[in-house]
Amino acid sequence: MPENPVVRAKFTVTHHEVLHYQSGDPHVTVHLQPRCESSIPEDKRFAAATPSGELKMYITNKSAIEHLKPGRAFYLDFIPVPEGVSPYHS
Repeated sequence: MPENPVVRAKFTVTHHEVLHYQSGDPHVTVHLQPRCESSIPEDKRFAAATPSGELKMYITNKSAIEHLKPGRAFYLDFIPVPEGVSPYHS
């Protein structure tokens, strides 16, 4: 196995939960689920490895909210943080 393996998943944005605050700033929870379109060979391969699940992200960045539109599919790459690098600071 490679020293820094990458795990890739394919998820679709299912919906947004929009929260309204007095500040007027956007506060959105974006919900994603594994992509499982049986007519698409790539999706069938991903579904075999990740048949179910959910990812939720609470987002306040307007550009990110606009980018993550419901119905849109994304590849999610999980790359390990190298040893010695704090997971809390970039």
